[in-house]
Amino acid sequence: MPARPPLAGPLVSPEEVYREGAGEQSYAILDVRSPAEVARGTLPGSVNVPILEDEERRRVGIAYKESGQRVAVELGVELTSEAMPGRVERWRAVCRNGPAVIACWRGGLRSELAQSYLGEPRVPRVAGGYKALRAHLVGSLERSLRRRRLLVVGGMTGTGKTELIESLRGADGMLALDLEGLANHRGSAFGHLGAQPAQQTFENEIAARLLLDPARLLVVEDESRRIGALQLQEALFAPMTSAPVALLEAPIEERVRRIHRQYVLEPAIARGPEVVLRELADSVSRLRRRLGGGLVEQLQGVLAGAIASDSWRDSAALEPFIAPLLHEYYDPLYRKSVERLRREVVVRGGREELASWIRRQS
Repeated sequence: MPARPPLAGPLVSPEEVYREGAGEQSYAILDVRSPAEVARGTLPGSVNVPILEDEERRRVGIAYKESGQRVAVELGVELTSEAMPGRVERWRAVCRNGPAVIACWRGGLRSELAQSYLGEPRVPRVAGGYKALRAHLVGSLERSLRRRRLLVVGGMTGTGKTELIESLRGADGMLALDLEGLANHRGSAFGHLGAQPAQQTFENEIAARLLLDPARLLVVEDESRRIGALQLQEALFAPMTSAPVALLEAPIEERVRRIHRQYVLEPAIARGPEVVLRELADSVSRLRRRLGGGLVEQLQGVLAGAIASDSWRDSAALEPFIAPLLHEYYDPLYRKSVERLRREVVVRGGREELASWIRRQS
């Protein structure tokens, strides 16, 4: 790390990185913030190679507060002298893959130092850094929604709404956005898929996709405000509650098979049946107040029997678990939501029928 701050290099604005309607972002983002900063929020198209690791940043920050910038920079040189050549080479690898910009928290000293290390040709830094990029994205959300029509795919649990959304990806003039996929959660008491992104990361991803895509029609799945531990921004959620609905329908047998595959079979193959069925039993117990103790014990008994008999691969064996949950919990919740919002249902039917109709709207 240089002993004194370098002269500032070239700058680009956040608007030049994420251009409205451009289809894709103009630059890869070399994010030189510390891992702890990145854990609180990251940006689409960014690669994190920190200039200071968390402990290094903590110590340099203390030195800056107590003794000023010069002492802090000199301490940074000392702390990173062995690691810095490797970090610089990783920065160069990012920059060799195409146009890149450098971002730290505010686009200040750390970005300037990274520019200095990279040398020529000079890699621009983002004016205002991560903070300005995020402000640009979040601030664009309402405008991005105003310039397009919004259609919500509704339907009861297990009808295949996410599959329908996925089948629409890439259709001309349409942006089909899988909010549950971005949240890494299926949006229910049983929807846990693993670690979810940070709230800021989730918001940044949604805003960037809406800002960059020129499509005039946005299609999203009907969601509550909360998807697991994450929340949809009000700027998106409010229009969803009044948007027209394409209502997906499917017979109960198909819904049971789909839920068995998504929530039991595939996770059990990946992680082990005992782990997955135990998690399902725990999730059911959290619904005791809504379902009643007798039904909860009945459902947990079905799960225990599926483990004991090794029948968890068979959807028919789990039908006595899945169907009562649909009839007694999920379907009443959905009907109540439909009645409360009173949204216009513009089309209803099976998956192929709806997919064909929605493609004609774009």
